[in-house]
Amino acid sequence: MRDAALVDIGGGSTEVVRIEAGKVVRGASFPVGVVRLTERFVRTDPPTSAELASLEAAARSALEPAGDLLPMRCAPAFELIANSGTATTLAAVDLELAELDQDRIRGHLVTREAVNGIYRRLAAIPAVSRLEVPGVEAGREDLIVAGLALLRAAMDRVGTNRVRVSTGGLLEGLLVDRVRGSALEE
Repeated sequence: MRDAALVDIGGGSTEVVRIEAGKVVRGASFPVGVVRLTERFVRTDPPTSAELASLEAAARSALEPAGDLLPMRCAPAFELIANSGTATTLAAVDLELAELDQDRIRGHLVTREAVNGIYRRLAAIPAVSRLEVPGVEAGREDLIVAGLALLRAAMDRVGTNRVRVSTGGLLEGLLVDRVRGSALEE
């Protein structure tokens, strides 16, 4: 199993978990999330280019302390996995889903080109218009731009050209890992 990092982008924080040879080895929480970024940097709707530049710089800066959890310029086999509303919305938009379909979203690979295109597309239109984009659910329309800025920063940091979307939660994954470890020890 390849080495990976799981990024869980929340409203007030972002968690990063490092996986080596299929096992969780360590993780950390960073005090930056979609709500915090949106409240701090997005003043207009849609955001101005200056607001987007500040948002993107803050996202990159917030992930700098991730260190080897998000190693810079990883080997091509390193995989970036994302879960959270940002990730599932990204996959739904990429797949042009009118309704959320967990089976189609689970494991979906989104290319850097698609992530960048979706980010630019959604950042260029008002929040209310984002609801007309297949895959954007109510409640995500005002936060998705900040979430994608964080995800793009993580992709840039590890130098990957794709992200795999997980529909499982971080806590669920840690529980499964712990149960597997306990079962193996018996």
